[in-house]
Amino acid sequence: MNGKKSGGIGIIGIIIVIIVLLVSIGSCEKSNDDDKETLKSGLEKYYSGDPMTKEEHDAVKYYNDWKNKQGEKTYDQW
Repeated sequence: MNGKKSGGIGIIGIIIVIIVLLVSIGSCEKSNDDDKETLKSGLEKYYSGDPMTKEEHDAVKYYNDWKNKQGEKTYDQW
């Protein structure tokens, strides 16, 4: 009888872990979409000279830093 209880608890544990993983994957995708939108709006404001939020400013700064580093690469590094 104890074997059935521990087996049921193990299955429930696995189901809970799967649910937690699926929820975390969904939240990561939402976060990526938010980051893309922040960068997009920040770049639009950057090029037009409009004021940006701190998040937009940071996103544009990190993007420009990344872009500048890409230009320093040689052909072989690509």
